Amino acid sequence: ILKLKFDLGLFERPFTDPQEATRRVGADSHRATAREIARQGTALLKNEGSLLPLDRKRLRRIAVIGPNADEQYNQLG
Repeated sequence: ILKLKFDLGLFERPFTDPQEATRRVGADSHRATAREIARQGTALLKNEGSLLPLDRKRLRRIAVIGPNADEQYNQLG
């Protein structure tokens, strides 16, 4: 990581142009790339008992648990 930061010149120019950052962060092309990476990176290891896809008639609720379950920022992928 440090080598990459040196290569990018982040130690010589540690701050960015705020207007440029606003233009780039959250850009549609970046969102599309992130969505595609998430789609390709999702893997079902075992569909025991044909659980998936979930049957809405059989299951009324599901629990999302763990340290990041309610941390929206950590789910940005």
